[in-house]
Amino acid sequence: MYSSIYFSPRESQVYCWEYENGREVLNKHPAPLFFYVKDTNSKDSEYKTIFGDPAKRVEFTSWRKYKDAIERYREWGTQTFESDVAVETKFVITNYLGLELKVPKFDVHFLDIEVHSEVGFPR
Repeated sequence: MYSSIYFSPRESQVYCWEYENGREVLNKHPAPLFFYVKDTNSKDSEYKTIFGDPAKRVEFTSWRKYKDAIERYREWGTQTFESDVAVETKFVITNYLGLELKVPKFDVHFLDIEVHSEVGFPR
């Protein structure tokens, strides 16, 4: 189960705070930098667009290459799929989709802060 996620574009890494055996642990993962484009050369592609057309997955090792490729495909007039999905969302879908997630036990604390006011309290 994860508690928080941070994507570092500079490192092309996802930092994920996860609970392992009741303890919170920070794990570093490669960012899921991919999107899909129509694959006109294949009829039996593993991937399909939302319109049912064959597609291919295009993957990258760095955030800069990923963003440059999206811009290049747009300049060429090629439609991309899932290029607008946040990296954090892709990470959660890739790593946690279909798993039964357990909510960890949280410590809840209440603080009652007393303050002095010379002119009374606001209404």
